[in-house]
Formats: sequence, C-alpha cells, structure tokens
Amino acid sequence: LCATIRGFRVRATRAFVTSKEDENGKPRATTFRVRSIIITVAVLFALAVGNWRGTGENNLTEVDTTDVDIDFDPSSPVPSIRQREMIFSEWAKTHGWKDKRTLVLIGEATLVDIVVPGDAFSGNNYKVKGIFCHVDFYLHKKDPSTVPMFRDLVSKSIHCKSEKFELDLYSIVKDARVLDAAGQASGETSDVHTVSPTGFIFHESRCGSTLSSNVMMASDPNKNRVYSESGPPITAAKEAVVNEKGIELLRDVVFLMGRSNTPGEKRLFFKIQSIGTKSINVFRKAFEDVPFIFVFREPLEVMM
Repeated sequence: LCATIRGFRVRATRAFVTSKEDENGKPRATTFRVRSIIITVAVLFALAVGNWRGTGENNLTEVDTTDVDIDFDPSSPVPSIRQREMIFSEWAKTHGWKDKRTLVLIGEATLVDIVVPGDAFSGNNYKVKGIFCHVDFYLHKKDPSTVPMFRDLVSKSIHCKSEKFELDLYSIVKDARVLDAAGQASGETSDVHTVSPTGFIFHESRCGSTLSSNVMMASDPNKNRVYSESGPPITAAKEAVVNEKGIELLRDVVFLMGRSNTPGEKRLFFKIQSIGTKSINVFRKAFEDVPFIFVFREPLEVMM
C-alpha cells in the first residue's frame, strides 16, 4: 500500500498544482491536498481487502496473487487498433451466433445503460430496458488514466460502437439469478460469477475522486473491477428517491454489472457521480453492509 501511495503521490502533486500570483505579482504554487487523497485511498484499500467487513483477508501485503488468472499482463503493451480489430473479429466468430441473452448470462456483454419509461413501476415488476455491449475492460485494467470514466471505456470498446442491444432488465436479472443458484446447487465450478459490491465512492466535484478510483484499479487490476461514474446505478438511484420500488432496480443493476467471466475478479467498486451525493441514503438502504467513502476538498480549492 505504501509503495502504491508513493507512486501516486508525485502524479497527484503534479496533476493538482496550479499557478497563481501573490500580492506582489509573483507566481506561487497552490498544491492540491494530496494528504487527504492518500488518506482516502488508504481507507478504501482497507475496506477493499476485507478488514472492515471481516472477510478473512488481512492486508494488502498478504494477499495471495499466485492464483490470479493472467489473461491480463501488466507488462504487455496495449494492442494497436488493428490488433484490437482482429481480437474483436475472433470474438465475433466465437460469440456472434449466440443469443443476446446468453451473452449477458455468460458475462460477455455488460450493462452500460438503462431506459426507464414513465410507467416503469406501474405493475408488480418494473419495466425497464437494459442496454448491453461487450465492454473491453482490458483498456481500463491496463491504464485507467486513459479511460478514467466508464463512458470513455465504452466509447473505446470496439464492440460497443456497433453492437449494442436491448433486453428487458427484469427478466434477464431473473434468469441470471436462477442460473447462479443452479450452479451453486450443483456444485459445478464456472468462470462465470457475480461479484458483490465491495465499496462505493461518493464525492463532491473536482476533489480528486477520479484519482481514488484510478488507484483502486491500478492497485490490483486482476482482482478489481471499477465502474467510474457509470450511468445505470445513478439512473436507478434517482428513481429510488421518488419510488420505493426503485430500490429493487438499483440492486438488480449493481448485480448485473458485477457479472464477470474473469476468474480473478473478486472486488467490485463504484464511483458514483457527484450528484449521487443526494442519493447516499438510497444506496445505504439498498446495500446496508457495503462500506462507502465520501471524498471532499476545501470549498475554495473546488471553486478555483
């Protein structure tokens, strides 16, 4: 943890230094409060490895990484656009024939957006459309600073540019839960699994929250999945503020976004948009046992 923090201290300092002038007209530097960010990251790390929740893991230095599936190699270069097109072509050959629902159930397609009509909660079950595509999480794991927001990751995922599709969210979540329950009952092992949320990051704007989420990804890319300001959770939370049934929608959205076919992924983090501060109580109600942090900064620094 200390090594990780030291590595990001210099970057954080450089990223948040602005030039100003004092009363004599001489330039002076105002440095972002890196110490606050470091403390924030340290707390979040502690939550991530399970100390707060009692998951049995002790601390970062004792995490065993020998069983990590090395599909992602941190030392390898990011494939060129041409190489990625070839990778996508092979993916399409393998999975393109499959039913769209199957792509979601096997963890190949990820929920990237939801559409909530005006009468979504008029019946017993909510009526919401989920929009899915094959998100290239490799890009985020390789270098989170290049795709710091989830929208950036989606826009650079080749499959998401041309192959988005819609499904009824309630029914696909139901199918996924049935499939998971059947797998657990049979005792069969599978790469497809659902990662429960490990922690939520709430924040005010311009406070260094993106740095926090990037650190979470860079610290252990094989085991962590981080959604930075993704659309579905905040949309569901807004609905839950005005309708109690929206709590179920929020839980289902997070459940589906935690679906993975990467065996090594064990932790799931969500950095919520700053406007999500108004919905903290909704997230706490939906996920009572999941810890969260709130990242803030001195108001003067935020405004300037």
